Amino acid sequence: MSDIQHCPEKDLPYVEFDGHKRYLASIPSAGKMKAALPNYTAAGNPVLPRSEWFELSRRDQFASWIFDQNGHGSCVGNGWTGGLMRARALAGCKPVVLSPGWTYSLINGNRDSGAVISDGIQALTQVGTCLFSTVGQDPIYQRQMPSGAKAEAARYRIKAAYHCTSWEEVISALLLPKPMIPVYGYQVGRSFGSFDKYGVAGHDRGPGNHCNHADGVKLLPDGRWVLDDVNSWNARWGPWGNGRAYLDENHLFGGGDQADVCVIEAFVDDPQEPNDPPVAG
Repeated sequence: MSDIQHCPEKDLPYVEFDGHKRYLASIPSAGKMKAALPNYTAAGNPVLPRSEWFELSRRDQFASWIFDQNGHGSCVGNGWTGGLMRARALAGCKPVVLSPGWTYSLINGNRDSGAVISDGIQALTQVGTCLFSTVGQDPIYQRQMPSGAKAEAARYRIKAAYHCTSWEEVISALLLPKPMIPVYGYQVGRSFGSFDKYGVAGHDRGPGNHCNHADGVKLLPDGRWVLDDVNSWNARWGPWGNGRAYLDENHLFGGGDQADVCVIEAFVDDPQEPNDPPVAG
């Protein structure tokens, strides 16, 4: 991965990987997510003591679910969409690949200049996203969308999500019997691509210019608990060449005001899949 560069055409920073630009285009919500979502613990969700934490990997289960935002500033669309896909699958629903391009089109203001992280929750709660086979990563503007995509998107919507204020809340949510999937912003700078010997990304200070999600938890030999982060820079990126890296507590709750951390709990029932388990609540 190259150093941070700037694209004058899009007026966006980017890193170059695999010969293509990966734009850093998430926009911190400046407190909007806190206002939009109930707090994780205030909603009655448990925080597990560290003595009850355990390692959990879903790499085999979701090996093919690594997105590539190549050429677009759509990391927010990719982060939220990937999180919703995993939340549905872990609840026992039929696994389906959903469209980051459609999600991004709802929140980009008709410009490929990124999106506010918290806007993803409103888009996926009110509208939803369609199947990847219908839209995919392109197109990225509502005016270009095929007919029927919006009606299909109504089948795949978020029903409940919570704002997290601590690392303990995020890890606990992933380890519950009915796991929740974290979606978050963090800062990518010159240090991010310098992975340590365990595969943990480097740390950069800032409010968060990139949006991802995670589906697993790992205890490192040095005692750190880390998230198994799913990036959207294709399946060849990262310390293991599988689209993933580890993030520790400082990525989400240090080095800047990382207020945009939430977990997806539930989603709306898909009326066209009668064999899916019903959504509780």
